[in-house]
Amino acid sequence: MRKTYQNVRFVWTAAIGIIAIAVMAANHFSGITQAHRAVIVDEQVIASSCALQTFSPVANLSAGTLPVAVAAADSNADGKLDFAVANFGSNNVSVYLNSGTGSFPAPINYPAGTNPSAIVAADFNADGKMDLAVTESGADQVLILLGNGKGGFTAAGSFFVGANPNGIVAGDFNADGRLDLAVANTDTDDISILFGNGNGTFRPTPNISVGSTPLALVVADFNGDGKPDLGVANYFDDDLSILLGNGNGGFVAAPKVEYRHQSHFTRGGRLQRRRQD
Repeated sequence: MRKTYQNVRFVWTAAIGIIAIAVMAANHFSGITQAHRAVIVDEQVIASSCALQTFSPVANLSAGTLPVAVAAADSNADGKLDFAVANFGSNNVSVYLNSGTGSFPAPINYPAGTNPSAIVAADFNADGKMDLAVTESGADQVLILLGNGKGGFTAAGSFFVGANPNGIVAGDFNADGRLDLAVANTDTDDISILFGNGNGTFRPTPNISVGSTPLALVVADFNGDGKPDLGVANYFDDDLSILLGNGNGGFVAAPKVEYRHQSHFTRGGRLQRRRQD
């Protein structure tokens, strides 16, 4: 059962067309310590750096079809941050290797299943090299791309989650020293936790129910107990689900945080949704 949406092409699309943004402070896209940003607009990645609240000229980088998410990591171990972009329409991930001057050569594209919608970079097999985890919203699974430390990636398997996954984060949720994944499943209104085995493979656990239409999530220690927690944005409930981690891989729901606004990023007023079998 998959949710469909009226009056909007994709649920991530804002009124001005910006779909995803990543902000990194004190990193090195151009070889100096500044704040940097990568914004996806239409089918281009826009990269720029800033210092003292000013921005250098924007660089427009061609992307695949319908890019919707971006991650930054040093993919080739040269000390410079690179980009990986999930392209929803062309079913691939574009990897941009940083030249060190703030410019990026043409990307290398890697197949990424069906409708890649979110992406996170981390070392999932403990080899010291950056890997990628990509949600496939059209296949209800997460694809793992293992990095070779030289900017290349190889598909290492896919792992099923809930329906229409659109958000993903990494963290060590069960304190075993191995990175795990948390995935927001938009159509089943829940979160999938995948425990990492330390070799790039994952094992599922029971899904955790949250609010209506979870679209994004973040991992952090919200209650100061040294254990990772999750914050989940529930698109149609106008609230946040806070899931407090117990350090063993389990989570307990804290009281929801509500927020209200006049629209859901559409020009035509509040989005309407319906369920289809």
